[in-house]
Amino acid sequence: MADQSSEKTLQPPADPLAETFLSKIKRLLFGETETSKRNSKDYQYGCCFIILSIIFSFSTMGCIIMWFTDLYLDSILNQMTLKEDTELYQAWKNPPVKPLICVHIFNYTNMDAYTKGQDSKIHVNETGPYCYRETLEKTNVKFYPNGTVSYGDRRTHVFEEKNSTGSMDDILIVPNLPLISAVAMTKDAPSLIQMVVVATLESFYSSTMLNVQAHEFLFGYDDKFISLIRGAVKFLNKEMPFEKFGILAMRAAETKERITVRTGSEDLNSIGVVTAVNGQEKLTAWDDDECNRVDGSDGMFFPRHEINRSAKLYLFHKNLCRRLPLVFEDEVDFQDGVMGMRFHPPPNVYNTTGSCYCKDGVCPPVGVFDVSPCSMGAPIMMSFPHFLNAEPSVTAHLEGIHPDASRHDFFIDVQPILGFTLGTVSRIQLNLQIRKSQRISLLKEFDDGTILPVVWFEVTADRLPPDLFKMIYHASVTVPLIQHLLKWGMLVTCVSSACGVLMCRPRRKPTPNTTTLAVVSPPTSEIIILRLTSV
Repeated sequence: MADQSSEKTLQPPADPLAETFLSKIKRLLFGETETSKRNSKDYQYGCCFIILSIIFSFSTMGCIIMWFTDLYLDSILNQMTLKEDTELYQAWKNPPVKPLICVHIFNYTNMDAYTKGQDSKIHVNETGPYCYRETLEKTNVKFYPNGTVSYGDRRTHVFEEKNSTGSMDDILIVPNLPLISAVAMTKDAPSLIQMVVVATLESFYSSTMLNVQAHEFLFGYDDKFISLIRGAVKFLNKEMPFEKFGILAMRAAETKERITVRTGSEDLNSIGVVTAVNGQEKLTAWDDDECNRVDGSDGMFFPRHEINRSAKLYLFHKNLCRRLPLVFEDEVDFQDGVMGMRFHPPPNVYNTTGSCYCKDGVCPPVGVFDVSPCSMGAPIMMSFPHFLNAEPSVTAHLEGIHPDASRHDFFIDVQPILGFTLGTVSRIQLNLQIRKSQRISLLKEFDDGTILPVVWFEVTADRLPPDLFKMIYHASVTVPLIQHLLKWGMLVTCVSSACGVLMCRPRRKPTPNTTTLAVVSPPTSEIIILRLTSV
């Protein structure tokens, strides 16, 4: 046999302790082997490392979600969009909150003396309040694919004697609204039309003021001029929203007017935002697009991302044909631990000087708001009760006006996390402005431009019914508490598991140093290659 050099390699035996990560997984899933039993300490460290690594990964994701996103809260709030056949929808369509509406009527006590020139000022005496429990129902509800819903409304009122200080049989002397409105609406009409209107009015009315019972003034009395108009409307195949003229009758009348709001299905932050009135996305009452803008809350929800101490919220008020700004006033404990942020209109909310709410460049006095452009020309002026924050000239001809911010301001309490209106005390006053032509002899006892207070309303909803309160309490108190616990729990778990991973990580074995030696075997003269390993 020919001599042939062969090389043999001597290597150290396999280290039984040097197990792969895969083998540790295998042992974890299928049980211990004989080797793992002999090395239980490494096995335990491996299991600990794997489990803690998984916990660390999930807790890290949880920390990111809870601390840096609104995913958790949004998942809760997504249940609050307006959808048919849900509890929220039923509460929206038939609100369980039944506000108390109290009407304060200004009784004119010295009109004979004032008309004869014996008194220099008109004496008014606030009577009432006459209080009613109002039930609201949304009618003809229709959802649209673009995430909006439109509706009308129907209101009913039940007298609450225990909250009232006046009797429904009280006889009051009040301004004649149909007469004053008709004169104002024909002020700029041709002379022939004015003559016809004046002759008609003089045949119907003998005085600028009315003697009427409180109940009739609120819910309707027989008025000859209104009856004439109603007959003309029916002749034209039109409908009047009320049969008799009355302050609350007009509020309770079911009309074809429709409001369109967002449901929140496309953007939760826009739920309850008004987008159209009678299908029109802009009003036509004013001379500027900004004032004709249809926007703001419907009063039930506000954009929650905009609710903070420096925020300016907007409430769309259809009776004013505008959106009202609301600014932060205070934080309040609304009901049994449910906290709210109180917003109210700024003192200058009815100051329209130099704004687009001045029709044809003519601005009303500071403190009153002219809504005649959206009330068919009727000379209606709105203000705070008792002309709070109005300029002195507005009340210079009146005696008995006593503005008080604590009694006559307007505020809304909002839950900031949900953007939900908890309650409100809304106060607003209805006034009439005398507008007459020199050719018209009616209303001769009043100067042109005189503003007469008629009534002021106080709408109070200061407590939630039990079922609604429970839902709001859990959403505004329980959910944030759970969110708070989860945030810190995830953080503690993340840090603890990270420390555990570092303690249980696999030990890296020292890297061996190998020395190669060539040795000649004396008997066979073979060259044997030895690799000597030292640790």
